[in-house]
Amino acid sequence: MAVQNRPQIGWLTCPMCNTRGTVHACAVGRGGRAEAKYWRCECGTIQPWKPGGQRFIEANFEPLEKPAEKPTAPPPSTEPEPVAKPQAEAADEYTPGEQTPPPENRPKPQKRGLLHTLFVE
Repeated sequence: MAVQNRPQIGWLTCPMCNTRGTVHACAVGRGGRAEAKYWRCECGTIQPWKPGGQRFIEANFEPLEKPAEKPTAPPPSTEPEPVAKPQAEAADEYTPGEQTPPPENRPKPQKRGLLHTLFVE
């Protein structure tokens, strides 16, 4: 069991001891794709992982603060726009589909496996 709480996301009144408990969220499952909520109060740590328990927490917990509204348009950028490269320099860059043929005079590398060594010698 974790000794340190995860960051608090809200408050909940515990239905068993009627005290105000803190609500926390943690990652659950392989890869941490799902998020589960739990609360801590005088009863201890209550971790209802099943869907019914998660619905109870969602319906009864009070968030710490309301999320801020997202701006509709991004703020104007003060950075200068990047300068395009001249066409002469662009010819040196790699383009997909271009392949350089291998030299025909180069010998193939020798195999170095154990069985090859036993049979060649």
